[in-house]
Amino acid sequence: MKKDRTSFITSVVRSEKTGLIIALILVIVVFSALTNGNFISQANIINILIASAIVGMVVIGEGYLLITGHVDLSPGSVAAFSNVLGACRT
Repeated sequence: MKKDRTSFITSVVRSEKTGLIIALILVIVVFSALTNGNFISQANIINILIASAIVGMVVIGEGYLLITGHVDLSPGSVAAFSNVLGACRT
């Protein structure tokens, strides 16, 4: 039982994603300290999810292109142009 636990801990520490998780935790702690604890609020998390939704859709489309063997960087440009065009119309 103890061997299983130590092998699990060793695999987590040696994982490629450990650095990303540590960086994420560090960013959350720093921004929470800078904004007096308002960083982890429901309104801010909703705003972050809304802002990342557009990028997520572009990533999905670009992923399909890369899977099929095409390298096309225009979806990012089209998404940026669409945002600018939408902002100009309001």
